[in-house]
Amino acid sequence: MQSNGSGVLSTWTFDGGKLREQQRVTHPHALKCATFGASLSPARHVATGDHKGELLVYDVSRMEKPIYQVQAHTSMIHCVDGVGGKDPMRCGAPELATCSADGFVRLFDPRMKEPVLELTSTAESETRHRVG
Repeated sequence: MQSNGSGVLSTWTFDGGKLREQQRVTHPHALKCATFGASLSPARHVATGDHKGELLVYDVSRMEKPIYQVQAHTSMIHCVDGVGGKDPMRCGAPELATCSADGFVRLFDPRMKEPVLELTSTAESETRHRVG
């Protein structure tokens, strides 16, 4: 996170034994989490979650614009993880799971804008599991 509250996503490479920044993208909101988990091989896609609840997926070879972008939550995404594979016919669709301070866990298929699954607690489950 930068001091102005924006986020930076960058890729780096070794060049003549020195580390050199290849690309840099500045996002309007601070980034909280990222994963390569739903990237289908050989593509390299990174998914990020930000402080405003937005889920974005970037192709690391062309990061100037996200290849997928959705307002996933109403508040900060605390964690994002994914699953993908070489062959979607064998491994299933690439999917991204997010959890947020808004109390929801959502599962996204980057081919769709709406979540394919949404989980939250109910008043009954909160009462039943309360400690003390």
